[in-house]
Amino acid sequence: MLGALTITVRPPLGYYPATCDTKGRLKLPADFQRYMEAMGKQFFVSSTNGQDLQIYTPQGWEKQQVWLEGIREPRENAMAARKVLEAALIWGGNSQLDSDGRLLLPPEIRRKLNLEGANCHMRIERDHVKLMSADRYRALTEEVQMNLEEAHELMELHGMG
Repeated sequence: MLGALTITVRPPLGYYPATCDTKGRLKLPADFQRYMEAMGKQFFVSSTNGQDLQIYTPQGWEKQQVWLEGIREPRENAMAARKVLEAALIWGGNSQLDSDGRLLLPPEIRRKLNLEGANCHMRIERDHVKLMSADRYRALTEEVQMNLEEAHELMELHGMG
């Protein structure tokens, strides 16, 4: 499910490598292309944190926007929600999946994240697709590996198989 739509295509699991050409078109891996085509051709592409890119269905983004706009208390949460929403609207844009399985990324955010002509990685995260640069992915893999054995043992104690 992406953006609260029920679909019959199973979401891809794990991180997938992808590429963004010099014109800012993200070439989706085949599994992602099938998954996203099952939801339509239109998407809202943006960043809510200035570090990763998020790809939502229009309905999924509308739900996220309504949720952010509904945060009123406490004041600091309302201010944070407003900032996140404004960032998404400043950097965001509608995009259409083309017949070659490419999605044009909004110019300002793709340049900020150094995605033009670059390799990147993507995965499904709750109700959207998360896309990160190769550098950010490398940093994530290094962070995950630190103390992984201890974290795994702790999760086994809590019932992980």
